[in-house]
Amino acid sequence: MIHHLSIGAKEPERVARVLAELWNGYALPFPVTEGAWIAMTGDANGSEIEVIPLELDMVPGTGEPDANAPVGYEAKPWEVRFVPNAAAKPYGNTHMALSSPLSEEEVYAIGRRE
Repeated sequence: MIHHLSIGAKEPERVARVLAELWNGYALPFPVTEGAWIAMTGDANGSEIEVIPLELDMVPGTGEPDANAPVGYEAKPWEVRFVPNAAAKPYGNTHMALSSPLSEEEVYAIGRRE
């Protein structure tokens, strides 16, 4: 089971809103880094897709976990760092299969619109 996936997009808010629409879920800003959004299903598994600005690379964090760090959604320095990438490509190697409760025609209509 996949609980979440992080992808890059030129328009994170738009992509997150479309993914949420396909799921009958919801989208909201994702405070791990500036410009990130998250699409959530609202299901019992907490399934979500994090949509990060395309021009940011996610690189391994540094240091050791700090048990005294405040709890919150921001990325901790030992978890991940978001590093600008001036050479970001519009295409990448991310691929996924996504289930939707919508009908085939509803899914195609969203695809044609976008």
